[in-house]
Amino acid sequence: MDLPHAPVRLLWAHIQLTADPQQAARADSLLRDQHQADQHAHQDRHRLQRAKDLRDALLSDPSLAFAYWFLDHPEAIDEETVQRVEHLITAAASYAPNTTWVQVAQILQEFVRNLPDDARQHLVTSLAHILDRDGQPERAHQIRTAGQTPPPEPSPAAGLNDSS
Repeated sequence: MDLPHAPVRLLWAHIQLTADPQQAARADSLLRDQHQADQHAHQDRHRLQRAKDLRDALLSDPSLAFAYWFLDHPEAIDEETVQRVEHLITAAASYAPNTTWVQVAQILQEFVRNLPDDARQHLVTSLAHILDRDGQPERAHQIRTAGQTPPPEPSPAAGLNDSS
């Protein structure tokens, strides 16, 4: 560093500050408080981002909220809780007819309704095989049982969800 108005260049400097113990303790305390405040602000930003992520997940698909919550609470997973949450997801999806899986289910329901009985039974058998192959024998049994009854007729309220 060149010094102004002097033909000298400063290459190295050693500075020693002295303070009484009380002032040094206050300076250390101030630095510690600033560091803690920075950490708390970082944690708050992280919590806020997680809350926004959860909100977005809830708005896009209720089943994602289920997975999101269990990330932080894996000890709460038991069969009864899973069944209740699945029931809740189904109920919530019925009030959100524009979510992707609800739309897929509606398309499949319309498709299956128009199939002849033998084609419908073949579809049910194929889906049951897929579930068996993926380690879901109970669900495979459920789909076989459900496939033995004819699909329900559309309710008059079903047309209310159409956006046409």
